[in-house]
Amino acid sequence: MSAIAVTLFNRMQKIHNSVCNLHRLSGRCEHAVLGKRMLKNIGGQVNKQIEDFRIALLELRNAFLDEATITTEITALQILDDVGIISANVGRISNRLDGMVSQLDGVATQLKWVSSQLSQVSDVGT
Repeated sequence: MSAIAVTLFNRMQKIHNSVCNLHRLSGRCEHAVLGKRMLKNIGGQVNKQIEDFRIALLELRNAFLDEATITTEITALQILDDVGIISANVGRISNRLDGMVSQLDGVATQLKWVSSQLSQVSDVGT
């Protein structure tokens, strides 16, 4: 081979090597860009999952609070109902006691009368 041919061959080889190196570098850059995109997408997916979990937790919290509110209201109404029943029972017992007090007053009055009669009878016998 002539010197010109060897020189051209060497230059072509260098160009070929440079193109191959650029191609490899381009592939690495492409992989790096794809890697960044994948990380960004994964990060975006993670952020979306976190947001989905946050929304789900808020919905569950609200449902829990609604249920707790309803349960508390029902319990409060049951307690008020029970207090009303107890109050009515106390009222009936109070009325019965008033009736018994009246009866006892009547018995006391009768006993006083009997006592006065006995005292008169004992005075007459002496």
